[in-house]
Amino acid sequence: MLTKTKTAAIAILLFSCISAAAQDEQKKPDPIELAEKETERLEKMLKLEDWQVFYIDSTLVTNYTGWMEEMDALSKARVENPDIYLAVQDKWMERNEAAYRKFFTESQWAEYLKQGGERIIKDRQKRRDKAAGIEPEKRNKKKKNR
Repeated sequence: MLTKTKTAAIAILLFSCISAAAQDEQKKPDPIELAEKETERLEKMLKLEDWQVFYIDSTLVTNYTGWMEEMDALSKARVENPDIYLAVQDKWMERNEAAYRKFFTESQWAEYLKQGGERIIKDRQKRRDKAAGIEPEKRNKKKKNR
């Protein structure tokens, strides 16, 4: 009787380990799927030509793969500092934007910036400045007269 209980407990533990491993695999995003979704978003937003779609998708697959490999290496090394993860993410996103700048027309680039790209770039610059110990720009905000 005790043996059946032990067997059942082992089976439950084994099942939970397999289930947890399967969930971990599901949580990891696929770089090809991410690149495809981002390329589709950019294609619709900026009305990209076929050659642009090809180059953007290829670049994103390469960059997302490199980004995920670098993040996995940090995770396996048990790096706990979130700033390091952000720095790695920023590095790869800058590479994406360098490719965008190369493949977009001037009007597409302007639209990309208008649709949120400029905010992303500014946020990244603020993080870089903070990491370097540079004071953020103080902007002169006009006080509203009441």
